[in-house]
Amino acid sequence: VFGVREGGQDETDVRILEVETGRELPYRLPRAYYLGIVLTPDKRGLYYTQMTPEGSRVFYHQLGTDPANDRIVFGEGYPPDQIVGVTMSVDGRWLMLYVYQGWARNQLYLHRYNPDQPTQLTDLLHLTENTEGTLFVDIADDVAYAQTTWNAPNGRVLRRDLRQPNNPWQEVIPQSERILQSVSVIDGKLCTAALREVRPEVQFWSLEGQPLFSVPMPQIGALAGLSGQADSPHLFFGFTSFNLPTTLYHFNLRTARCRVWARLRVPVRPEQFEVHQVWYTSKDGTRVPMFVAHKRGLKRNGNNPTLLTGYGGFRGSSLPYFSSMVIAWMEMGGVWAVANLRGGGEFGEAWHKAGMLQNKQNVFDDFISACEYLIQERYTRPERLAVMGGSNGGLLVGALMTQRPDLVGAVICTYPLLDMLRYHKLLVGSFWIPEYGNPDDPEAFRWLHVYSPYHNVKPGTPYPAVLFVTGDSDTRVAPAHARKMTALLQSATGSDKPVLLLYDTQAGHAGGRPIREVVRETADQLLFLKWTVVESDP
Repeated sequence: VFGVREGGQDETDVRILEVETGRELPYRLPRAYYLGIVLTPDKRGLYYTQMTPEGSRVFYHQLGTDPANDRIVFGEGYPPDQIVGVTMSVDGRWLMLYVYQGWARNQLYLHRYNPDQPTQLTDLLHLTENTEGTLFVDIADDVAYAQTTWNAPNGRVLRRDLRQPNNPWQEVIPQSERILQSVSVIDGKLCTAALREVRPEVQFWSLEGQPLFSVPMPQIGALAGLSGQADSPHLFFGFTSFNLPTTLYHFNLRTARCRVWARLRVPVRPEQFEVHQVWYTSKDGTRVPMFVAHKRGLKRNGNNPTLLTGYGGFRGSSLPYFSSMVIAWMEMGGVWAVANLRGGGEFGEAWHKAGMLQNKQNVFDDFISACEYLIQERYTRPERLAVMGGSNGGLLVGALMTQRPDLVGAVICTYPLLDMLRYHKLLVGSFWIPEYGNPDDPEAFRWLHVYSPYHNVKPGTPYPAVLFVTGDSDTRVAPAHARKMTALLQSATGSDKPVLLLYDTQAGHAGGRPIREVVRETADQLLFLKWTVVESDP
């Protein structure tokens, strides 16, 4: 089952491919905003989450019937700012229904799948009653193993026998310094993926929680997927880094042998580049990590063009990843840096909460301090320093630009939120109220107004060169944010540096454009950087 997207819209139409023959079947779901799709084990139907005017809802579709007759099976009554989701256990015996209440809490219901009554979800087992936090499960032999932040901001593993549903959760792996990201059952063992000081760890445990062994990681980098089955000794995981194209590894649990299983064919020599992790101190004394990459042997002379990015929100972790743009930038002699700002998930839920709602200014302070570190450590200087961010990261660089325009020579701001007093009234902005706060609430209005980039542009200020990027097909963050910020900044700036808007009527938040268009936009951004910070006067 796959979706086809036109432009960068979140909306897709859903199609079905017969894998053995490669033939596309004559079954489709119409173009809509889908948040998840599950093919039933008997291949007779689909469960899917679709956005409706009332909010997200789970539907059941029987293949070969008219989708207009599909029935809602879960989600009625939940408001638009809560997202429902659906997935299924690997063995196909349990349907898992999630209700997300922001990015720090969710509810979970289980339903034993009955192929004869696929629309009757009346016997739901509520697994998160009276719990605060997130909880996600993997099920094997009717036993649920949960990765949860309930009473454990760094995450822990719980177990519950679904054959005795009234029994309480039992702790299997307690919270520790590592930040738990997932748990699954592989070869009759528990497999956890975690971060320790923003470095990935994959570890195996007995089903009772006794540590067994770890899987070695190739270098500084990030996991790019991990999978295996409960009755198989074969673990597959992807790995990537700034200098390493995504590579798939096969680890045999019986022999402990790890080998490259597949790799992308990319004309890159990883040994030509260095990847480091550094730490710096933010405004309030908090230590913040950052990844830095560049050509091997680069001299810190205070004159290297440097591109810094970050995110700092929604519990998302900013990890080393491969990008053709990053490689091109480093080949041009540039330094690439990614800061692990508060608001992300690099250090668990406490790190997230330290950068959300009334604490959002901490994120901007962390980013400002990252700029200051790169200058103080003589990687670069303000005229040669650029920042880049998209979506919530676009808000990040917008706030930096309005709070400390003296720190950078150029800004690339893509698909951004910039008007934080009206964001909740545009497209799906109400989803983000648990993260930012509701501007209609007087208290939240006060802290949002303090940092909202659009409301903090000051006429006559010498702003850096700015490239805004957005397009008509962004159905997630309204392109109006970037459009009106471009006009305001062009009229207000006191410098002779350009304020530009790169606008594509077929571009949007979710990607999905032809490769030639991706290459063109990447080239435009690199040329903007070359023009503004690479070839700037010494």
